[in-house]
Amino acid sequence: NRVSSGGLIYWRSMRIYIGYLLTGQSVGFEPVGDGLWDVYFGPLRIGHFDERHTMGEKDDYLTLRV
Repeated sequence: NRVSSGGLIYWRSMRIYIGYLLTGQSVGFEPVGDGLWDVYFGPLRIGHFDERHTMGEKDDYLTLRV
């Protein structure tokens, strides 16, 4: 998954904010539980997210937790 210029990844009809500093870079996801995913930049785990918990009024937006 490649990070867009706005710092987002588009995945499973959701937007996940990764961070604009990784614009153009590829990141990987690894499942670690029911709806829980770790996010990697190369061999480094940079955070995680829970696809069951969206942020704000829009139910297609997630943020990376570090």
